[in-house]
Amino acid sequence: MLRVLCSRRWLGWHALLIVGVVVMILLGRWQWHRAQSATGTLQNLGYAFQWWFFGCLAVFGWAREVRADVRSGRGGGPEQQLAAEAALTEELTEGLGLVPASTASAASTAPAVPEEADEELAAYNAYLVRLNARDQRLR
Repeated sequence: MLRVLCSRRWLGWHALLIVGVVVMILLGRWQWHRAQSATGTLQNLGYAFQWWFFGCLAVFGWAREVRADVRSGRGGGPEQQLAAEAALTEELTEGLGLVPASTASAASTAPAVPEEADEELAAYNAYLVRLNARDQRLR
């Protein structure tokens, strides 16, 4: 998890979160003091809670994205992301009983298809497997 949190991609998001939450807290505090003044209204009080709610929402979204990156193994970099995606595609392909085009036997009874179409079909099947995996993770 620490590797994900310290990746270059996430360091920028951490900084943006900290700056954004501090700004939202200060804006909420300003509206709170404005609501307590002689000219303050209930609307100012609502704005104060709204800004604090937005700050909490930003932290919640950040935590959810970090957790998703840690679970999927996407945090380490492009090479690690590709390796994790390839492993997931292979696992799901085997689980669904699909045979990649590269391992299909030439003596199969299926009609002859040009080599380009087989590669396109294999790429499309891999894409469908990734979509299914993402859908299953979201459920």
